[in-house]
Amino acid sequence: MTPEALKDRLQERFGDRLAECVLACGEVTIELAPADLIEVATALRDEQDLRFEQCVDVCGVDYSAWGQAEWATQEATGTGFSRGVEPNTAARLTPRTEELSVERPGQGQRFAALYHLLSVTHNQRLRMRVFAPDDDLPVIPSVIDIWNGVNWFEREA
Repeated sequence: MTPEALKDRLQERFGDRLAECVLACGEVTIELAPADLIEVATALRDEQDLRFEQCVDVCGVDYSAWGQAEWATQEATGTGFSRGVEPNTAARLTPRTEELSVERPGQGQRFAALYHLLSVTHNQRLRMRVFAPDDDLPVIPSVIDIWNGVNWFEREA
């Protein structure tokens, strides 16, 4: 199945439960609500035409500074980027509390867990993103009963 066919199949199978289904750089990314995570993840693992039997990574992402450019890249060379162009950034561990309250996305769109799935059976990869509904207590359901190898990943994310 091509990535385009996988995208179409996921949209057909999960419909409105997918907040987003995007094909970029040859890989499909789906986004879904925490309430749908267990049902969708179970189907991704168990259905014969999908068979994402392995979760190879789970990472947590803080989107509070998403889209803010810190590095001067216009003059990048093969030897690397120039130093940061903004003096006070989160990358330098300087608090940005005023900016966070203005720049951050709406409630429930700051913290996300990204699951990188692999179908060994079909040689397919899939990225699944789930935003935590509460930015102050970012908790989403565990998928350890679906892919028990994520135990360590979930604790770290």
